[in-house]
Amino acid sequence: MNAPWRSPPTVKDLVLERLSQAGSMGSKAAGIREYIKRAYYIDTHEKTVGMTLYRLSQAGLVRREGHRWFPRR
Repeated sequence: MNAPWRSPPTVKDLVLERLSQAGSMGSKAAGIREYIKRAYYIDTHEKTVGMTLYRLSQAGLVRREGHRWFPRR
């Protein structure tokens, strides 16, 4: 029997994953975009990660200090 097909991770999932790895150092949007490209071979539009971070901040899942983003705890 074949294993069920899994959908690829969403940009939202990858952003949250990277921020959880960054911990107290946080990360800039450009760094997250580069991580997604390097680790998952997914090339996103230059604004995709920033817009995703903004939506996540509106949902209360991340916060911003200057140009760095952090997971909410």
